[in-house]
Amino acid sequence: MPVVYNFQASFEDNILGPWDRFPDGQGITPGRRWTLLGTDIGYPIGIPASSLPVNAEYIEYFARQGFNVLTYKTVRSREWAAYPFPNWVYLEGLSEPLVVSSDPEIKTFTGGVDSFPEDPASFSTANSFGVPSADPEAWTRDLQETVARLGDGKLLIVSVMGSSEAEELQDRDRLADDFAWLAERAEASGARAVELNLSCPNTLDRGGRIQDPVCWDADLTELIVRRAAEALQPETRLVAKLSWMPEEALRRVMDGIADRVHAVSGINTLQAAIVRADGHATFGERDKAGVSGVAIRDYGLDFVRSLTRLRDERSWAFEVIAMGGVMNAGDVRAYLRAGANAVQTATAAEDNPSLPSQLLEDDEPELSLAARTLLTALEERPGADLTKLASGARLSPSVARAALSELTGMGMVRVLKGADRPIYEIDDEALERQLA
Repeated sequence: MPVVYNFQASFEDNILGPWDRFPDGQGITPGRRWTLLGTDIGYPIGIPASSLPVNAEYIEYFARQGFNVLTYKTVRSREWAAYPFPNWVYLEGLSEPLVVSSDPEIKTFTGGVDSFPEDPASFSTANSFGVPSADPEAWTRDLQETVARLGDGKLLIVSVMGSSEAEELQDRDRLADDFAWLAERAEASGARAVELNLSCPNTLDRGGRIQDPVCWDADLTELIVRRAAEALQPETRLVAKLSWMPEEALRRVMDGIADRVHAVSGINTLQAAIVRADGHATFGERDKAGVSGVAIRDYGLDFVRSLTRLRDERSWAFEVIAMGGVMNAGDVRAYLRAGANAVQTATAAEDNPSLPSQLLEDDEPELSLAARTLLTALEERPGADLTKLASGARLSPSVARAALSELTGMGMVRVLKGADRPIYEIDDEALERQLA
């Protein structure tokens, strides 16, 4: 059954409004306030640019549920149709984080419209939408309505993307100008903050084929950020959204933009080949799609840790808006501990829109009993996989998986690449710091 977005329906059917029509929340975080991009907000949890915050109806829904950092779905300078159905599917057998690699290979995963998660608390999805957008007149009107609907303690960010797929925008200067025009248009429509979506595969090689995301080109990224910064008023905050990349590549990009942006957000999805159970491509001619959910959590945490290390080394002042594999309250807290100023989630928010209320149920908890039990099992079985750990700790696989998520999120346990599946070992130094 659909919760917020119906995977069994087209993008055009879904944008009419959330399938869950009756939100219970009041949307106001009681008590404490945080500050992000110069705005006082409630608890720093939100929704990234995705197929969820696509219009005023969806954004108001999530705001009432207690999501406070809301990024309006990426808009373009021209109307752009969504890819044909299907657009979003659950993946089978991908209920654990992938092991971070300096050079991730494009893997193949199975999922289709008939797939459903085996573990409702730990799952992954794949999506292929094509970054659809209404025409500027339409999204401008809706954006103005969205701004009018938001109440206290909310921050609205508008995501924009230059359309490099268009033949006339394959020139670097014209593409940068397209980004800048969009940023200025979003600002004029009431946006306090504009996010440059540099993380989608939207650069073209000489043959017209899609290649790496814009942010992998440090010079082009610097050009786009500079043009957008020059187009905006000083009080409007500028955010650069990046994909995961190794720390040295990230350093090259940040050297060119760190003094021009107020925040960096990331990560986007990771690319993979997606097939149905019969081996045929799930999305038809689109043989690759973006993987999200728990599979990319450790890549997201790695990105934030690298980014905050660079920020500390260079005494840069930008804030960090983190996302990627955030499935529960423990993941949110792990990102905040890693140095994020705010955390966003799409996959978990679609299935569990009450996540903000769960975050407010208690303050920072101590280690759960399951996590402590698993630590004992790891001391006896260093380098064991999930199955052996669950057996040794006498925990069900789903409980053991949740405990591992808690421990790896806190940095107390490392995930290593085993022969055919991830294995785990205790990080003794991190464990001593956390339990001191």
